Amino acid sequence: MKFLADTNLVSELIKVRPNEAVMAWIRENDPDLVLSWVSVAELRAGVALVPEGRRREEMQAAVEALIEDFYDENSVPLLGSTATFVADLARRHRDAGISPGWPDTVIAAVALEHGLTVATRNTQDFPDVPTVNPWNNPA
Repeated sequence: MKFLADTNLVSELIKVRPNEAVMAWIRENDPDLVLSWVSVAELRAGVALVPEGRRREEMQAAVEALIEDFYDENSVPLLGSTATFVADLARRHRDAGISPGWPDTVIAAVALEHGLTVATRNTQDFPDVPTVNPWNNPA
């Protein structure tokens, strides 16, 4: 395991026309890619906001398939120590005058705690951890 997927990375997999470079990057790095519980929550929240009906059911099935493929609660667990990383990052962000938001701060904390690189389109939201932007990698 080397990469912690940001929610926007795995969301690309359920788009009608996913980005080719991202798809190639995911295929190449699939064995080293993991999803955090934060992204699981964000994905499920996104589904919950869609009005009931066929579209929501299809989206829910796709999201649950992504979770099945990329999430393992034992590989990047939420630990009490994660809270310390979150608190430190929140202080650093405040002092730097930036506000990536709580989900990204927690994803960054999980990445720091487990020595992972965040795979994301929004690298600016993760100033404290190594990142890779699969959208910028040629297919």
